Amino acid sequence: MKRERSGPALAKSASCLWAGVLCLAFLAVPGALAAGEPITVGETVKIQSKILGEERTLLVSTPANYAQSSERYPVLYMTDGDSHILHTRGTVDFLARNGLMPDCIIVGVTNTNRTRDLSPTHWDPVREDGTREELPASGGAPKFLDFFAQELFPYVESHYRTAPYRIFAGHSLGGLLALHVFAARNEMFNAYIAASPALRWDDDYPLRAVSAFLKNMIVSRYGIRPEKVTVAYNAADPAAVETPPSRSRAGGKTVLFLGRIKLKYLAIITFLITSVFDFSVNTGGKIAHIGGALMGLAYGYGLRNGTDIGAWLNKILDFFVTLFKPGRKLKVTYRKPKTDTVFAKTKTDYDYNKVKAERQKAIDHILDKISKGGYDSLTREEKEILFNESQKKG
Repeated sequence: MKRERSGPALAKSASCLWAGVLCLAFLAVPGALAAGEPITVGETVKIQSKILGEERTLLVSTPANYAQSSERYPVLYMTDGDSHILHTRGTVDFLARNGLMPDCIIVGVTNTNRTRDLSPTHWDPVREDGTREELPASGGAPKFLDFFAQELFPYVESHYRTAPYRIFAGHSLGGLLALHVFAARNEMFNAYIAASPALRWDDDYPLRAVSAFLKNMIVSRYGIRPEKVTVAYNAADPAAVETPPSRSRAGGKTVLFLGRIKLKYLAIITFLITSVFDFSVNTGGKIAHIGGALMGLAYGYGLRNGTDIGAWLNKILDFFVTLFKPGRKLKVTYRKPKTDTVFAKTKTDYDYNKVKAERQKAIDHILDKISKGGYDSLTREEKEILFNESQKKG
């Protein structure tokens, strides 16, 4: 086994390098740096794996004060390590410094054959033209996880001060692997992060696997008969009915599963986490966040209905801005759209915004109608409105 320092050289390109350096300069390194002092992200470790039959490269990043302390840290194991080590280190340092998570050791596993290692089943997907994409190496995740359990964990836990808490994080195919481990080998990690996972792999395999795991967990934990338990998820069928996110607690873990979900629900969840939960921390700042969010919500709804609740403030600001700038006022006119009188030229900002909101509402209704029944379901008037909107410039 060889260990060598790598620092910012872990980046794959010059652009990633500069982005990582800037990120670390503001997030990862507290306080000012002495002139000429290098910024070190971590170290490169090479392991000869008997299970995989090849040498594997790890990127290991420890907390900034690791060498000065005797503390033990949780370990975040991450796929695609060479792509994500820089921004992950910066994000973890930022969150830890603000008391939002404990600091941790990051172990990024680089790729040799990404599709092989991160896919839980063999699958040759069908392209849109009906032909198959051959993926002969797919389905190697079980052996890759054996490498984790039998070689990687023992190495990391014998060479670094680790706490008995493991986190698995993966993106895309790595997220697919995260869901597979959660459902098939749940005891390996204490927490899972599946970022934008490949849910459509092998005809929704991850959704089916996770649903089966959750059902078995509910049956065994609460003694409910299997026929009384239903775990819903969004399938690959675009016509599938949207279901709300399901939240489960298993073995001390909190898991939030999301299928297709509207952006407003993500905004609400983010708002609750950042501004409402744990209100005792930075109370003043969270009150300001709540006030700003409510004001923004009211302003957005007002504009949607053609009302600008900030118009009075704009008038006051305009008055003072133009007070000492005499001159001919510009005449503002609005181009008359080629539609019926509902979209006619307006006289005031209020009227203009109201008509604009009504026009957008009509367009949204037409688009919803097309998504449900196709273009032929539109009336002649709706088709004319849609055509006129498409002819507008800029």
